[in-house]
Amino acid sequence: MGEEEDNDWEFAGWGSVSYVPLPPPPPLEDESLPAPTDPELLGVFRATSVAGNAVYGSVFYSMPAICSVSLSLSPLSMLVACSILLLWRGILVELGGAVRLNGGNYTYLLNVSGKAMSLLGAAVTLLDVVATGTVSAGTAAAYISGEVTLPFQSYVLGIIILAAFAGLLLGGVKDSTRLTLSICLLHLATMSILIICSFIAWGRNGSAILVANWASSLAQWDGGRGAPRAVFNGICVGFLGVTGVECVPTFIQSINPRVYSSVIRNLLYGAILLNVPLLLLSFALLPSSLILSSTNILSLLASACFPAGSTPWLRYLVVADAAIVLCGGVLCGGVSCCGLLEGLARDGVLPRRIFGKRWQRTGAEWVSVGVYLGLCVLFYATAGFSLTTISNVFSVSFMSVMLMFTVSAFLLHYNLPHLPIFSPFTRTSLPIIITAFLLLSILIVGNVVLSPILLLLVFLYLTAIFGALWIGQQWSKVMRFTIWTLDQMDVAAGRWMGGLLPRVMFGGGRRRGATVRSRLRDWMVRNMRRAKRDAVCAWVKDDEISSLIQIVLYVLANEQTSRLVLIHAYESVENIPSELHANAKLLDEAFPALTVDLKFVQGEFSPSIVQSVADQLEIPPSFHLMGCPLPIHGELGGFGGVRVMRG
Repeated sequence: MGEEEDNDWEFAGWGSVSYVPLPPPPPLEDESLPAPTDPELLGVFRATSVAGNAVYGSVFYSMPAICSVSLSLSPLSMLVACSILLLWRGILVELGGAVRLNGGNYTYLLNVSGKAMSLLGAAVTLLDVVATGTVSAGTAAAYISGEVTLPFQSYVLGIIILAAFAGLLLGGVKDSTRLTLSICLLHLATMSILIICSFIAWGRNGSAILVANWASSLAQWDGGRGAPRAVFNGICVGFLGVTGVECVPTFIQSINPRVYSSVIRNLLYGAILLNVPLLLLSFALLPSSLILSSTNILSLLASACFPAGSTPWLRYLVVADAAIVLCGGVLCGGVSCCGLLEGLARDGVLPRRIFGKRWQRTGAEWVSVGVYLGLCVLFYATAGFSLTTISNVFSVSFMSVMLMFTVSAFLLHYNLPHLPIFSPFTRTSLPIIITAFLLLSILIVGNVVLSPILLLLVFLYLTAIFGALWIGQQWSKVMRFTIWTLDQMDVAAGRWMGGLLPRVMFGGGRRRGATVRSRLRDWMVRNMRRAKRDAVCAWVKDDEISSLIQIVLYVLANEQTSRLVLIHAYESVENIPSELHANAKLLDEAFPALTVDLKFVQGEFSPSIVQSVADQLEIPPSFHLMGCPLPIHGELGGFGGVRVMRG
């Protein structure tokens, strides 16, 4: 097989030039933001409840972790940890205003950096949402097993909970914000009753237990000299008390933009108002030895509110609340995971033919739900079904997600400083971003020092997830390498592939071995062409050859496609750049692996005209690229998923 024949399949074909006729776009009063009264958007309470079940429910699994390292100073450590995260309110609001699209760090980094960084953000986010569901299910199982004798290990119940809520996701429950709001209100009411009863019991019993716990802590701190280190360790672990807030950007398009900042405020301040008083009350009413040996601290606190022998109704209420709200955390993790996988499939990172499949009865993405359940069980099993281990990994993964938000914000300031942000969203200052980054980096190191094995575990999990996503993104290159390998076997066919190996494996000689290679090679070529058949559109403003070359190089480096469509919007024929046609033809000839088409559309560049062209060409907006939009074009989110080209 000659070299020309070998490479013939890589030629993508010649491009074309055409005009795209469009119907007149409907008049839009404001393309920057949806109407604040849109009934499809979530208000402040329903939006808060979606992530609130994870944030407010984290009190059940954060308390054992922080108490084990900070002892009596746990309330102070939790207060500092939650206060540090207040820095992220402005960061999340700015990112949400700049790129008001679902997906969190994956979407942010995709627009402000490129595909490589975005895949890292996706890997970190995927590990975090899987850890959210696993820790929630494991903690719920621990609370139930602490009250009821189970015929099996508690981790089996955790797996059953994961499977049950995967079934609910298949049933289409993920869009029920009424359910999440009901669970959140029940949890807040239960915690309010527990706090009030605990304060009453503290007033009745006095502070003898609190004093004894303090003395015990001082003894373990070598007379107090180890107290600062204990506080620092508690701050490192205390971020578990706010886990869940990172899920809000993954469904930002469903939230009324007028209340987005208020939602984040409610989650951050609500975590402080729940975690700090409950930690203080636990050390005021429970001996430290009991606190350190238990995972169901709040149920013990509920029992301590009443004299021995009385009906433990509050304890039963707390256990029931723990099971319900933590299962809501499983649901929150599943919703975020399915949304992220759907976005990755939409952008071509994962195969759309597989992850785009929906169950006809409910419309649920059953493949994504199955992947979520499988990843949770795998994560649980590889951690030895240890609640402590998965909680520690969860803490580091959560902090990694929050760290990636600071990276996204910094790159937004550096790469796209002029990207428009409209009210009510606001910008945050660069010193705040850098301060948040440095503080969180120190705390991540502190977590690793507390448990060095965490570094290995998190590295292995992230490497596996990132590797899988990278292969999906670079699938055509993997195919091409495989095809090249098969071609090299032709050179050595007389030595081993066409000789001994085919006779042993297939019972034939050189001809049979060549046939097997040929069929495998043809299958690879077909799959590679199928992977690259979806076109990518790039909106161009002028005919500068250097800018056009940068577009082509960006597409070749970041996209799996063999067809690039350059689109230019013009208001009158006289305004069309004179060299655009000639330069597009030049690029088509210079890059044989890419068919470069050129299309003209009459009209002013805007979100409405982009959507019209996307409908006309049947190429979704997520496969459209453009430069940084101007304020007159509206916000980036208004373009429906069009990405900003960054190297």
